[in-house]
Amino acid sequence: MANLATSDVLTGIAFVFGSGATLVYVRTDSGPPNVMSRFMFTSIFLSGLSSAYSLMALTAERYWFIVHGMTYVNNVNNDKCTVVIVVVWVWSGLLAALPVLGWSCESRVDEECLPIGGGLPHSYVVVILVFVFIPMAAIILLNMGVLWCLWKQVNAITAQEAAVGAQSSVNRKSAFTIVIITIVFLV
Repeated sequence: MANLATSDVLTGIAFVFGSGATLVYVRTDSGPPNVMSRFMFTSIFLSGLSSAYSLMALTAERYWFIVHGMTYVNNVNNDKCTVVIVVVWVWSGLLAALPVLGWSCESRVDEECLPIGGGLPHSYVVVILVFVFIPMAAIILLNMGVLWCLWKQVNAITAQEAAVGAQSSVNRKSAFTIVIITIVFLV
């Protein structure tokens, strides 16, 4: 959670500074130098990608806890979480730094390039879109797995209560509430 919060705070800071710099250059009718554009773009992408991948890691951890609760303690520990956090930041940093490392255009006005970030080739934008889609798809799939597990649990509780003729229990109401929360999150 702290890693996700850090990513989100850095995303906010990057957007505030990026928006402020953009406003300054719009007011002065000039454009930022390519180096500054690439730095702003890299900082926004670094924090945004780390946020997306951190949310995916948190969702995977929650999935493991709910669906595979019996093996959770053996398979999820602080050392593995630390490794995941380091991998998230290194991977996000590598993807975000590619324009600074040379995967960029000479100028913003090249035909094969987008004018954002000091000139980005279309191939880089496609790669970034693919690597942003991966955590989003994983988050949806993992939450669908959680929803399916919870739905089966609600049905099992309902069947058990019906078999013994019991009133609706707190367990069933709690499970149904979690199902609703998961559906709202997915929407």
